Amino acid sequence: MSYVINFEAVPEELKTLPQWVCWKAVVRPNGKITKVPMNPLTGIKASSINSKTWASFDKAATGMNRHGYDGIGFVFVRGDGLVGVDLDNCMRSHGQLETWAQDIVDRLDSYTEVSPSGNGVHIICYSGASGLSYNKDGREMYSEGRYFTVTGNEYYVRGHSNEN
Repeated sequence: MSYVINFEAVPEELKTLPQWVCWKAVVRPNGKITKVPMNPLTGIKASSINSKTWASFDKAATGMNRHGYDGIGFVFVRGDGLVGVDLDNCMRSHGQLETWAQDIVDRLDSYTEVSPSGNGVHIICYSGASGLSYNKDGREMYSEGRYFTVTGNEYYVRGHSNEN
């Protein structure tokens, strides 16, 4: 599988955090693709709850190329103030979001990028909340213990939309 990553577009404030992993696409028996987190340094599985399996942004980018992984990912941890929102199957064929998804992007007014599938978006925003874990109807939100794939394929950056 081939995924395009725009490393330069990843926000600098995320790049400075040592919460990066790589990932590889694995096809499950049911035909769905899962994105397995991988340690950028060792080439073995990473864990979203074990910081010893994470690395810096630069080391993740290097590890992705060295190990032939499909991409990089950012791990959400308690206390970093960040929350990830994943909206699946919300991208219209002409590159605009479904109305419900655009409303969420507008309300959160934060870094938003197109997911690896091209069918959804990931939003990374600040929040004082911790312990967030929500997964229902193709909408997910986490503040810790999870990682999101990161593409750098911007859809929206605070106050500036890149929609087509």
